[in-house]
Amino acid sequence: MFKKIVAAALMLGLAAGCATEGKSVGQVTITNEVWGYYQEYLRDIQPNKPGAFAVSVDGHNAYYYYCTDILCMAGVSYRKGALDGCKRWGKECLVFAYRDDIQVSYKIED
Repeated sequence: MFKKIVAAALMLGLAAGCATEGKSVGQVTITNEVWGYYQEYLRDIQPNKPGAFAVSVDGHNAYYYYCTDILCMAGVSYRKGALDGCKRWGKECLVFAYRDDIQVSYKIED
């Protein structure tokens, strides 16, 4: 039914924190690896599958959660699933995108 996709361990440095949905962090700078993982997420959700993509506030870690079925259950919190997976890296996280709608200001690391 629902499939959790674990991000590649892009752990750099140590930080502690909880997942924060809706917290304003200004602009997030994400790594090229996380951007590539976001592109993979977009391919997986296609135009008709709900899901969410979360990133750590330092932009080095990511996790996404989506429905793999054609008909998906209402009421499932894709944002919470993505945030819970992202915080496994031990860093503060936020929802980067819901479906294909990016929720934060961002730039890709040079």
